[in-house]
Amino acid sequence: MASSRPKVYSALITPAIGFLCLATLVPIAAVVALSFGDFNIAFPEKTRFIGLYNYARFLSDGRFINAALVTFILVVVPVVLQLLCGLALAIALKEKLVGTGWMRAAFLLPSIIPPAVGGIVWKLFLIPGVGGLSYLASLFGHNFEADLLGSK
Repeated sequence: MASSRPKVYSALITPAIGFLCLATLVPIAAVVALSFGDFNIAFPEKTRFIGLYNYARFLSDGRFINAALVTFILVVVPVVLQLLCGLALAIALKEKLVGTGWMRAAFLLPSIIPPAVGGIVWKLFLIPGVGGLSYLASLFGHNFEADLLGSK
Protein backbone atom coordinates (compact mmCIF):
# COMPACT_ATOMS: atom_id res chain seq x y z
CA MET A 1 0.00 0.00 0.00
CA ALA A 2 2.74 2.44 0.95
CA SER A 3 4.66 1.83 -2.27
CA SER A 4 1.64 2.72 -4.46
CA ARG A 5 1.37 6.26 -3.05
CA PRO A 6 4.37 7.66 -4.94
CA LYS A 7 2.92 6.22 -8.15
CA VAL A 8 -0.43 7.90 -7.48
CA TYR A 9 1.30 11.19 -6.67
CA SER A 10 3.34 10.94 -9.86
CA ALA A 11 0.25 10.17 -11.90
CA LEU A 12 -1.58 13.16 -10.43
CA ILE A 13 1.21 15.67 -10.92
CA THR A 14 2.34 14.55 -14.39
CA PRO A 15 -0.41 16.43 -16.30
CA ALA A 16 0.38 19.66 -14.44
CA ILE A 17 4.10 19.33 -15.14
CA GLY A 18 3.35 18.56 -18.78
CA PHE A 19 1.14 21.63 -19.08
CA LEU A 20 3.79 23.85 -17.46
CA CYS A 21 6.43 22.50 -19.84
CA LEU A 22 4.19 23.16 -22.83
CA ALA A 23 3.25 26.62 -21.58
CA THR A 24 6.96 27.41 -21.30
CA LEU A 25 8.43 25.67 -24.33
CA VAL A 26 5.82 26.54 -26.98
CA PRO A 27 6.26 30.34 -26.66
CA ILE A 28 10.05 29.95 -26.56
CA ALA A 29 9.96 27.82 -29.72
CA ALA A 30 7.67 30.35 -31.42
CA VAL A 31 10.00 33.23 -30.61
CA VAL A 32 13.05 31.31 -31.82
CA ALA A 33 11.22 30.45 -35.05
CA LEU A 34 10.24 34.09 -35.56
CA SER A 35 13.81 35.21 -34.95
CA PHE A 36 14.88 33.46 -38.16
CA GLY A 37 12.41 35.46 -40.22
CA ASP A 38 11.75 39.00 -41.37
CA PHE A 39 8.60 39.43 -39.28
CA ASN A 40 6.40 42.53 -39.27
CA ILE A 41 3.45 42.40 -36.89
CA ALA A 42 1.40 44.64 -39.19
CA PHE A 43 1.83 42.19 -42.09
CA PRO A 44 2.44 38.73 -40.58
CA GLU A 45 1.59 37.02 -43.87
CA LYS A 46 4.67 38.64 -45.48
CA THR A 47 7.07 36.91 -43.09
CA ARG A 48 9.98 35.35 -44.96
CA PHE A 49 12.87 33.19 -43.81
CA ILE A 50 16.18 35.09 -43.59
CA GLY A 51 18.26 32.65 -41.55
CA LEU A 52 20.89 34.06 -39.21
CA TYR A 53 20.78 37.57 -40.68
CA ASN A 54 19.03 39.05 -37.61
CA TYR A 55 21.67 37.55 -35.32
CA ALA A 56 24.58 38.70 -37.50
CA ARG A 57 23.09 42.19 -37.65
CA PHE A 58 22.62 42.70 -33.91
CA LEU A 59 25.90 41.01 -32.96
CA SER A 60 27.80 43.41 -35.21
CA ASP A 61 25.86 46.48 -34.00
CA GLY A 62 27.88 48.73 -31.69
CA ARG A 63 24.78 49.53 -29.63
CA PHE A 64 24.29 45.85 -28.80
CA ILE A 65 27.93 45.46 -27.79
CA ASN A 66 27.63 48.56 -25.59
CA ALA A 67 24.36 47.29 -24.06
CA ALA A 68 25.93 43.89 -23.36
CA LEU A 69 28.93 45.53 -21.70
CA VAL A 70 26.73 47.81 -19.57
CA THR A 71 24.54 44.84 -18.61
CA PHE A 72 27.62 42.88 -17.62
CA ILE A 73 28.89 45.74 -15.49
CA LEU A 74 25.52 46.40 -13.82
CA VAL A 75 24.57 42.75 -13.25
CA VAL A 76 27.58 40.47 -13.01
CA VAL A 77 29.97 42.75 -11.11
CA PRO A 78 27.50 43.57 -8.26
CA VAL A 79 26.50 39.91 -7.94
CA VAL A 80 30.12 38.82 -7.60
CA LEU A 81 30.84 41.61 -5.11
CA GLN A 82 27.74 40.75 -3.05
CA LEU A 83 28.68 37.09 -3.09
CA LEU A 84 32.19 37.84 -1.86
CA CYS A 85 30.96 40.26 0.84
CA GLY A 86 28.30 37.78 1.99
CA LEU A 87 30.83 34.98 2.13
CA ALA A 88 33.25 37.14 4.13
CA LEU A 89 30.48 38.10 6.58
CA ALA A 90 29.37 34.48 6.94
CA ILE A 91 32.92 33.38 7.69
CA ALA A 92 33.35 36.23 10.18
CA LEU A 93 30.05 35.46 11.93
CA LYS A 94 30.94 31.78 12.13
CA GLU A 95 33.84 32.60 14.44
CA LYS A 96 33.15 33.01 18.14
CA LEU A 97 34.04 36.67 18.52
CA VAL A 98 32.60 39.38 20.75
CA GLY A 99 29.35 40.74 19.29
CA THR A 100 28.68 37.98 16.75
CA GLY A 101 25.39 37.13 18.49
CA TRP A 102 24.19 40.71 18.09
CA MET A 103 25.33 40.77 14.48
CA ARG A 104 23.46 37.55 13.70
CA ALA A 105 20.31 39.05 15.22
CA ALA A 106 20.82 42.25 13.21
CA PHE A 107 21.04 40.22 10.00
CA LEU A 108 17.76 38.45 10.83
CA LEU A 109 15.81 41.65 11.51
CA PRO A 110 15.10 42.44 7.83
CA SER A 111 13.53 38.99 7.52
CA ILE A 112 11.47 39.27 10.69
CA ILE A 113 10.16 42.84 10.65
CA PRO A 114 8.08 42.86 7.39
CA PRO A 115 5.83 39.92 8.37
CA ALA A 116 5.36 41.39 11.85
CA VAL A 117 4.41 44.79 10.43
CA GLY A 118 2.10 43.11 7.93
CA GLY A 119 0.36 41.26 10.75
CA ILE A 120 -0.13 44.48 12.71
CA VAL A 121 -1.51 46.28 9.65
CA TRP A 122 -4.01 43.47 8.99
CA LYS A 123 -5.03 43.45 12.65
CA LEU A 124 -5.71 47.20 12.46
CA PHE A 125 -7.57 46.76 9.15
CA LEU A 126 -9.87 44.13 10.68
CA ILE A 127 -10.81 45.96 13.92
CA PRO A 128 -14.62 45.74 14.15
CA GLY A 129 -16.41 49.07 13.69
CA VAL A 130 -13.35 51.27 13.12
CA GLY A 131 -10.96 49.29 10.90
CA GLY A 132 -10.43 49.67 7.18
CA LEU A 133 -12.74 46.76 6.36
CA SER A 134 -15.58 48.40 8.30
CA TYR A 135 -14.93 51.65 6.44
CA LEU A 136 -15.00 49.90 3.05
CA ALA A 137 -18.26 48.17 4.01
CA SER A 138 -19.76 51.53 5.06
CA LEU A 139 -19.04 52.91 1.58
CA PHE A 140 -21.50 50.34 0.26
CA GLY A 141 -24.08 51.02 2.98
CA HIS A 142 -23.25 48.05 5.22
CA ASN A 143 -22.61 48.12 8.95
CA PHE A 144 -19.78 45.60 9.36
CA GLU A 145 -19.24 44.80 13.04
CA ALA A 146 -17.97 41.21 12.79
CA ASP A 147 -14.88 40.42 14.84
CA LEU A 148 -12.99 38.30 12.31
CA LEU A 149 -9.96 37.81 14.56
CA GLY A 150 -11.86 37.26 17.80
CA SER A 151 -13.95 34.46 19.22
CA LYS A 152 -17.20 36.42 19.61
